[in-house]
Amino acid sequence: MQPCANLHGFAVKRVRELPELAAKLWELEHEKTGAQLCWLDRADENKTFSIAFKTIPQDSTGVFHILEHSVLCGSDKYPVKEPFVNLLKTSVQTFLNAMTYPDKTVYPVSSRNDRDFLNLMDVYLDAVLHPAIYHKPEIFRQEGWRYEMGDTPVYQGVVFNEMKGAYSSPDTVMESTVNALLFPDTCYRYESGGDPACIPDLTYEQFLANHKKFYHPSNARISLVGSVDMEAALAKIDGFLKDFDREPADFTIPMQQPVAAVARRVSYEVGAEEPLEGRTMVCCATLLGSYADTDRYFAASVLADYLTGDNDAPLKRAILDAGLGQDVNVNVRSDIQQSWVSWEVCNTDAEKLPEIRAAIRTVLQKLADEGLDARRLEACYNHFAFSQRDRDGSGFPRSLMEALTMLDSWLYGGDPAQPLLVEQPLEKLAADLNTDLFAGLIRELFLDESHSVTAVLVPSHTVGAEKAKNEAERLAAEAAAWTPEKRAALQKQAEELIRWQQTPDSEEAVRTIPMLQLSDLKQAPEDLPVAVTKRGNITVLRHKTNASLVYLNVYFEANDLAEKELPVLTAMSMLLGTAGTKQHSSEELQMLIKQKIGSLRFQANSLPGEDVEHCRVQLVARMACLPEQGREAVGLLAEILRSTDFSDRKLLRDQLSQAALNAQMNLAANGEEYAEIRVGAYNSARGVARESLCGREMAVWLKEQAAAADTVLDTVLQTMQTLAARIFAENRMTVSCSDNLDEELLDILALPQGSPAPKWAVYAPWGARQEGLTIPASVGFAVKGTNFKCHGGSFSGCYPVLVNILTFTYLWGEIRVQGGAYGCGLIARNDGDVAFYTYRDPQPGRSLKIVDGAAQYIRDLCAAGSDLTGYILGSVSTLDPLLNTRTAMLVAETRYFKGTTYADICRYYSQLVHTSHKDLLELCRVLDEIAADNAVCVVAGKALLDDCGAAVTSRLNI
Repeated sequence: MQPCANLHGFAVKRVRELPELAAKLWELEHEKTGAQLCWLDRADENKTFSIAFKTIPQDSTGVFHILEHSVLCGSDKYPVKEPFVNLLKTSVQTFLNAMTYPDKTVYPVSSRNDRDFLNLMDVYLDAVLHPAIYHKPEIFRQEGWRYEMGDTPVYQGVVFNEMKGAYSSPDTVMESTVNALLFPDTCYRYESGGDPACIPDLTYEQFLANHKKFYHPSNARISLVGSVDMEAALAKIDGFLKDFDREPADFTIPMQQPVAAVARRVSYEVGAEEPLEGRTMVCCATLLGSYADTDRYFAASVLADYLTGDNDAPLKRAILDAGLGQDVNVNVRSDIQQSWVSWEVCNTDAEKLPEIRAAIRTVLQKLADEGLDARRLEACYNHFAFSQRDRDGSGFPRSLMEALTMLDSWLYGGDPAQPLLVEQPLEKLAADLNTDLFAGLIRELFLDESHSVTAVLVPSHTVGAEKAKNEAERLAAEAAAWTPEKRAALQKQAEELIRWQQTPDSEEAVRTIPMLQLSDLKQAPEDLPVAVTKRGNITVLRHKTNASLVYLNVYFEANDLAEKELPVLTAMSMLLGTAGTKQHSSEELQMLIKQKIGSLRFQANSLPGEDVEHCRVQLVARMACLPEQGREAVGLLAEILRSTDFSDRKLLRDQLSQAALNAQMNLAANGEEYAEIRVGAYNSARGVARESLCGREMAVWLKEQAAAADTVLDTVLQTMQTLAARIFAENRMTVSCSDNLDEELLDILALPQGSPAPKWAVYAPWGARQEGLTIPASVGFAVKGTNFKCHGGSFSGCYPVLVNILTFTYLWGEIRVQGGAYGCGLIARNDGDVAFYTYRDPQPGRSLKIVDGAAQYIRDLCAAGSDLTGYILGSVSTLDPLLNTRTAMLVAETRYFKGTTYADICRYYSQLVHTSHKDLLELCRVLDEIAADNAVCVVAGKALLDDCGAAVTSRLNI
């Protein structure tokens, strides 16, 4: 194609080579509708399609969040209740989801299979342009909100419950408050996800009107990334767009002018047993610039790292040393039309705000007057530059991230390539390191407070009850105003919804969903070959990659740790690379790491053993750097391993306090993870290790040690010193590296021989419990599980098919659709853990009863002779996942340590592809064992734990 060419209704407007990405960018416009399309033509077998609409909220009812969910619940061409779920069950997709942002709604999919990719495009295009919402009001009531009728009506709905969970997090409350203060004249003052107090204000008519207004091709931005068959893709897209005419779609967001300084105090809920002292959070924010000002955003990001990127950063050190807060961070928010920058102090007291402001001003005024330390500034620049160049570092498929990143400029009329290209702004920033750029930014963004806004989040024991009371009073007032006819109509709506939810899709409707055949699958999963060699006495795993970065992971066996020492191992991983060494102070070391290593982190790790009584405990160092940095990077890692100084009590206390704060936040946000880890401890030694390394026990230990006497922390430091001397030994070490690392550099890692570790760590499983972990939230998380090794079971490739069926049919319908939980599912790992979970669940007690019916559901499905083809297709990625260099190395390493061979993976793959009803019936035994073992952990508020009744027999706090 050439500029001005026309293909399937699209005119080519511009074609550019992007050497930085080894790609070509095509910009096209659909002539009939004005829909804009960009294709980032880059060699990548994982192809991504995305259609995005600029969606401008006019209130906090969450209409666009509800639409995001709802349009995926059936369409004209695909008249099933949830095509999205059908695709999750039956597609070989590598990504399938949708996202609501403050000013856009995005529908991306990706797949490595060409036919599957076109199928996914077809379903998503019909979903957004021809959704069933216009003739199925039940969708709005299910996904948005409704009255759950009874003696006392309550609000119910998937998004309603999701946002109740989100508003249980202080971070959500803080961001919402700051946006309202910073952007009083634009759409960003509203909560696009929906404020639970406002969601019931949304009517079905308003819901439809917003779809009609914003979900039109003239307002669409369509992205294609990867090795796409462009002619087939454009023909597919034009097939949907050609029936529409061009409409005005000028949804311009006005630029917010700086506001007068203002402050707002907002309450957030903490548990009744938690003290209020030292739990206030303060955030001071100011506008930074527009989406187009990449130079300014890059400079502010480097400045943020300089000020608070580590515990020796000047602003963080000042606040911590003065005892004015548990943590402090400078953050830059950049994914909307206008970016903003803020400083935030966590776990302080409201009356300390003047002192905090004074301390911050003192530090920043000195930096502005005297200048920034050149070495620290260069180190922070190098660290930021590496993060921008590491295009596989997000954890999501690269093609997906590129599709989303283009919108950061394109949505506002800017160049879609701008946010993808980093070399020129990095080069310019490097040239500005020795100028007064950063001093000027400090004066403008932080010292001039005339346009800053301040949000003060104050802890409250009663705000949760007050919100519940307000909601109950609103419901009571609404119910009191209902006429008998209105009540009858609402009751009829509720009955119609239940009937609709419980009525299976017809076979005819299900057959409309496009699906591959088993013959379209690979004959075998991708191999991850590892060359296992020796370098002296050290085992070396070398991975063949095409990576532009060097990757090095070093594993140390720690199987001789007692259970009580495991939390110390996690705390030790926090100090490594942070505490000083014999050669460098803490501050010097962290600057060197930022200068010479792209990324370095230490992590306590656990793996399953030969049975439930045994496991493997490791401490892992993970490093990535540029090839030319290899020698210095490995040298720094060796220095840390050989000579870290575990004597800085103040540093340890700061690290423990910050980790305890993060754990407390995470428990409310990701309670299902803590519950799943806890249930694992009931069943296996590895579960016990995980619980002590990163679960509730670790969180409690962090909280206790952060407040402990100096003598206690001195003992912890002495234990670390002892563990380091024991663990960091040559005969406990396994090295894993990408093949672009010069193997001679591994000699730099020479360590003492030391004493060998035992083959296994031995920890006694706790046995089944029925525990509740109390959090201040109005939704909860429930987990119930077992370990099949407890019952003589073993892993087979049929488990992923079982997981697929139960997660996206039985559990989805019973717990998410009818029960209103935001998420639910079954996990089954080859280490033996099999567990049901729910996420942001308004009825965890009900859900625990539902999961006990899973075995009967499978037996009924098998008795009916249901076709398993789709379930098999949708499970393939479990054993043949999309992997980048980092994740491929991690998977290969894990297989090596577990003794899993490629032949094993091929056997599992064959079992998966040939899963039969007989295989599923055999796995029902494990589901029966989950019900019989009754190993339960629920993370929820007190009222929800009360509703669990006898399912929860003991309660714990963090």
